[in-house]
Amino acid sequence: MLNIAKGRRAFIYRTIKRYNETGDTNDKPRSGRPCSVRTAALKKRKEIHFLSELVKTKLLLRSKALLARHATGGLENIIFTDEKIFIIAEATNVQNDRVISTVISEIPDMFRYISRKMKLLSVMIWARVSAVGRTPLIFVPAGVKINAKTYKDLILEPVVKDLSQTMFFGQPFVFQQDGAPAHTAITTQDWLDGKIPDFIRKE
Repeated sequence: MLNIAKGRRAFIYRTIKRYNETGDTNDKPRSGRPCSVRTAALKKRKEIHFLSELVKTKLLLRSKALLARHATGGLENIIFTDEKIFIIAEATNVQNDRVISTVISEIPDMFRYISRKMKLLSVMIWARVSAVGRTPLIFVPAGVKINAKTYKDLILEPVVKDLSQTMFFGQPFVFQQDGAPAHTAITTQDWLDGKIPDFIRKE
């Protein structure tokens, strides 16, 4: 309460002094550039990604195509696929990981020294899921770089080609993938066009 009272007295004193000097209680004009970056109006604005007219047109066409599939009941047979790289090396948090000891020499070197590597041990996993279920995970061999050829040899030929029989019981399905270079390559698109009943093209 004392601090509040002091603050009020200071405010009242400054207001009276300002009125005696200027005949007004408004703040004096300040020198320098006025605040224009962190104004109240700007703080309320939401940041969004800029979309060019070309991107907007593509998104509109894709949305309409997806709605058209939904109208014909085609969404139930879409199989969604994606790859993910998982870091399997042990993570060390120097802020939270602690070792209690009265003698520093008793602490093993593995806890005293932390080696850092640019490329940690990782594994890439390919997965697919649809309304009718999911299939086993595909583990990409270590050191294999996914390009159009390895994508076809490791994923498309041994797995995707037979999904109509192994997952959809002879029914047609729609294959979906993201826009990774290996997926949008001409050879990949041509393979899907000739081997798969239907797929969502890169356009």
